[in-house]
Amino acid sequence: MGNTAITDADIQVAWTVTSDKRWKEQIRDLPYGLEFVKQLKPVDYIRKNNDRKTREMGFIAQDMEALLAKVGYDDQGFLKKNDKGYISLRYNDLIALLTKAIQEQQEIIEDQNTKYEKLLKRVEQLELASNK
Repeated sequence: MGNTAITDADIQVAWTVTSDKRWKEQIRDLPYGLEFVKQLKPVDYIRKNNDRKTREMGFIAQDMEALLAKVGYDDQGFLKKNDKGYISLRYNDLIALLTKAIQEQQEIIEDQNTKYEKLLKRVEQLELASNK
């Protein structure tokens, strides 16, 4: 889409990324989710080339590089270095990671709700028994 001189893309349409199964092979369930997301370090910052000095939110590529290496996911094209060594991050890959983390959290919540309901019934039974 360009080089590092392009600082934003103001467009009137939504980004569309190829996702058709026919473009893909060796499909597997994502092995990283909540534990990976818990280790992310979201930050806000002012970009050095931003004359208006407005704050942005995101991640530091070097932090992400270290985390990806830690979990063994360091060769997936998630990060890209240019010829000057600057690192870019493919942010749309985070959608899958965050979705996986939400799914894992939902399983935890549902499990806790089940346990809570059982404990609540048990407390009610104990209260009834003690009132006799």
